Amino acid sequence: MKLVQCPNKHYYDADKYSDCPICHPEVTKGSQASVPKDYPNEEATMPLYEEKTKASEKKEVKPEFTMPHDHEKEETKPLEKPVTHEESLADMIKNASATLTIDEDDDKTVPFYAKKDDTGAIGRGYVVGWLVGVKGAPMGKSFEIYAGKNTIGRGSDSDIQIVGDRSIARVKHAIVIFDPKSQDFIAMPGESRELYYVNGDLLLSPRKLQNNDRLSLGESELMLMELCGENFSWEEEEAK
Repeated sequence: MKLVQCPNKHYYDADKYSDCPICHPEVTKGSQASVPKDYPNEEATMPLYEEKTKASEKKEVKPEFTMPHDHEKEETKPLEKPVTHEESLADMIKNASATLTIDEDDDKTVPFYAKKDDTGAIGRGYVVGWLVGVKGAPMGKSFEIYAGKNTIGRGSDSDIQIVGDRSIARVKHAIVIFDPKSQDFIAMPGESRELYYVNGDLLLSPRKLQNNDRLSLGESELMLMELCGENFSWEEEEAK
């Protein structure tokens, strides 16, 4: 007896069977049949999904589609006169030069009451009042007020510069406004963190000023001296 093991781990008598009788029941004793070459092996990896056979594959037939005559694609007609990049740029320059007028002072804000001096330069306009120092470093000095906003600070870029009082902020400690339409003077809080007072009251919002009102900044005090107001205006003077 010759006991052998087939690829599928079955034992059989090789003297009686040429192949495994379990895997191949059709094998008879003493037959010489052999296992096909494509016979599956237990160790071989099988695909999860079998491939479709040629008989099961169906070729997809796409129906022919023809565009109806009513929907035929229209040809795109070119412009009668193509516009090139050079032509459009030239037209832009031509149109701009024909309609644009350049004013040298167009980007500059002209102050109310503004007048040109003897040199042709435009100043801040007419003086509308003064702040006079009555206490501290500016005592005895006068500072001109003009229409619009007048910033007060220690720095040279302030409209009204107070020198010698380091308790005053360098930029925009306080603001004094003259409104040429209402002819009113108005005290307005500055843009610094420092505070100031009008007649001893802390200024937290815009407040209309009267002649001789006092503004306290740091260790300094300024008195308002009005020029324009109920009794005088530059418009009336120019109309005379």
